[in-house]
Amino acid sequence: MEKYFKPGVFFLSLVPFLIIVYKIYFNQLGPEPVKEITHHTGEWTLIFICLTLAMSPLKRLTNLNVWIKFRRMMGLFVFFYATIHLLTYVAIDYRFDWMPIFVAMQGLPSSCCQGRRAVLSRTEMPASSYRPTAHPRWPGGS
Repeated sequence: MEKYFKPGVFFLSLVPFLIIVYKIYFNQLGPEPVKEITHHTGEWTLIFICLTLAMSPLKRLTNLNVWIKFRRMMGLFVFFYATIHLLTYVAIDYRFDWMPIFVAMQGLPSSCCQGRRAVLSRTEMPASSYRPTAHPRWPGGS
């Protein structure tokens, strides 16, 4: 049953990205397109963080291990949407001009600083989630 749910969850997790691509393609972003993209990706980053953090309590409440099997995929979607959010802010909004970004960050509350540290410290998660030994035909596989 899990093999049918995982692709479904994957494609449902891509829906916010497809919505923003649709809005970009059909010019439906409104008068401030960069702000719309930044807010959309930021909101979905927070939603996926909440979904990822909800997996362990759901496992305890329902006594089903299936929730834990989706946690890794949800965590990777957190990183995906956070990366798009950051790239939108740095590349599109500021065009890699670092000084205004640093000046803008100095006036932000400390919770934003903690968020930046969290994103930077979690960049190893996607790199370490690649498991080539999971398939029997790959070298080192079982």
